[in-house]
Amino acid sequence: MLALYQRLLRLRRAESVFVSGELTQLSGQDGVLQFMRCGKKRFLVVLNLTDEARQIAAETGVVAVCTELRREGECVEGRLHLKPGEAVVIEVAS
Repeated sequence: MLALYQRLLRLRRAESVFVSGELTQLSGQDGVLQFMRCGKKRFLVVLNLTDEARQIAAETGVVAVCTELRREGECVEGRLHLKPGEAVVIEVAS
């Protein structure tokens, strides 16, 4: 878990959008919380708060940080599969 926090902190330091960017598109349904941080870049943050897998529509982009380390760098194209309790930060394509 420490490695996850370190990666999140590194992303926050590298991307000012997490400090001063606009928070938009906050939504929560079916146990999945989503929000967008917008600035020079856009990041979609998705949290599966359930104990069941979920599939959601997601914008095209690349996984920047994930609770599943192996998913970092994975391309997202329209749909995102989330394991129970999984959290993903996606850098949305311009």
